[in-house]
Amino acid sequence: MGGCESGESLSYRGMKIGIPTEIKTLEARVAFTPSACAELVHGGHSVHLQAGAGTGSGFPDEQYAA
Repeated sequence: MGGCESGESLSYRGMKIGIPTEIKTLEARVAFTPSACAELVHGGHSVHLQAGAGTGSGFPDEQYAA
């Protein structure tokens, strides 16, 4: 049977992950915090942040580059 069984986890390395800027009116959330992005990059993934994606949540682009 395919998929994960209960209690199992899969590990994928080298994924490309995109974080877009929210376009809905009055929506300020962002999909990932800078620390979450750092963990993904440390895990071997490539994270692409659209300019200004975290601004509404108080995370300037510079924090994602750190």
